[in-house]
Amino acid sequence: MWFRFINKMESIFERLIFAVYPESAIAAAQYPLSADF
Repeated sequence: MWFRFINKMESIFERLIFAVYPESAIAAAQYPLSADF
C-alpha cells in the first residue's frame, strides 16, 4: 500500500514537473526520481 502511494505520487510529480518545466523535465528524466530527494 505504501509503495503504491509512492508510485502514484511519483507519477503526479512527473506530470507536474513536465507541465510546469517542460525543458527541465527532459533533463530530469535522465535521472531517477529518488536521486532528487
